[in-house]
Amino acid sequence: MNRRIVLWRHGRTEWNVGGRVQGQSDIPLDEVGHEQAASAAARLATLKPSRIVSSDLVRAHDTAKTLADLVGLEVELEPRFREMNFGVREGLTVREAWAQFPEVMRTWGRIPEARIPRGETYAETGDRFATGMRRLVSTMEMSETVVVVSHGAALRTCICTFLGI
Repeated sequence: MNRRIVLWRHGRTEWNVGGRVQGQSDIPLDEVGHEQAASAAARLATLKPSRIVSSDLVRAHDTAKTLADLVGLEVELEPRFREMNFGVREGLTVREAWAQFPEVMRTWGRIPEARIPRGETYAETGDRFATGMRRLVSTMEMSETVVVVSHGAALRTCICTFLGI
């Protein structure tokens, strides 16, 4: 068997429900998020993971811990697997962000190098996460299955960076 990495996004939070950008704000799972984590963990346990590596943000860590408790593993924390830093946009809805930062919002979605003040670019997030992934891969045994628990934007960006897309 070859090495296998399973990428898993954390469960739902109150900010997800409200359409607020979480970024690196440390927002916990809500009740539904805990249920989602338990449901997915039951399925992921059948893959018999040998390691679980998670972002150090509480919503990802708690999601990972649900699986870890099921399969008898410890969660390894990896800060490079944190969500993208959305800077001044964190905590805001899209409407609020457009009202407060119209110029930033105009360029941010269209120009890959655009940066929200005090935040990261997509390229920086992808590089940070892909560096963590390369380190993880270099420590894996050939028959190992590792579950990585992280965040939506960081996972999408890392996949593209890691695969050279």
